[in-house]
Amino acid sequence: MSVNENNNVDIEQAEADEILVPPAPRRRVSVWLMTGFFAIFFAFAVFAALGNLIGVTQIAGELEASIPFSGWLLLILGIALPVVVFVLAVWLGRKRSLTLRALILLAGLGLVAVAMLDIQQSIRLGSFFV
Repeated sequence: MSVNENNNVDIEQAEADEILVPPAPRRRVSVWLMTGFFAIFFAFAVFAALGNLIGVTQIAGELEASIPFSGWLLLILGIALPVVVFVLAVWLGRKRSLTLRALILLAGLGLVAVAMLDIQQSIRLGSFFV
């Protein structure tokens, strides 16, 4: 936007300045596609955690056992952690290059995978039932 000698805004020049700065639709599309690709894996972790919650509560009911507080905490953490890590990774990756954004999302996915394996190992060891 430019201002002429009389401190008036030159509208034609302002429109020309806006035309010269093209938006980056290809970058936006690639960012959305990559984020969606990683979102699928994070969603899988959430559905696996929901399966753990449903399965463990059914098994506990069949065995007439109860799930201790730590077991409930791990099961709920397994559902919430992928969502929180995904949102945090997307937030940390904003205004960064596509490669760095992908690495941040990949690191978050690795963190979620390790947590999910730890929770599944606890389930297999039978530490949830009292």
